[in-house]
Amino acid sequence: MKKLYEADVVSKGGRSGSIKSSDGLLDLKVDFPKEMGGSGDGTNPEQLFAAAYASCFEQALLHMAEVHKIRLEGTSVRAKVSVSADDAGSFHLGAKLEVTLKGCDESEKLIKFANAACPYSKAVKGNIPVEIEVV
Repeated sequence: MKKLYEADVVSKGGRSGSIKSSDGLLDLKVDFPKEMGGSGDGTNPEQLFAAAYASCFEQALLHMAEVHKIRLEGTSVRAKVSVSADDAGSFHLGAKLEVTLKGCDESEKLIKFANAACPYSKAVKGNIPVEIEVV
């Protein structure tokens, strides 16, 4: 495989710190959400993962529609990423993608193609529960 890009981000302070990319485009305060006992004054890993997954999956939809000549007038993807704790004190992620496909008569087929092409879908496959719903 040929590497196309590598992101370079440094975290300082974990969930109560900051993150900054080497190019300076990403420079954010990180904090626990209020639901997990934090102030909620910063972003959190789940929001960042949801943003990344949603944008990557939508691009996979657009690309696969073009490759397979599937008619598509517009898209959007909402990603919901949850974090849960089990009785042993271990943490787990879950994800739900809510996909809007405008003008598409082959939504099930397109979702299947996009899910197979999206690197985030590949990374989480078999590792976390993911639900994909066309809305």
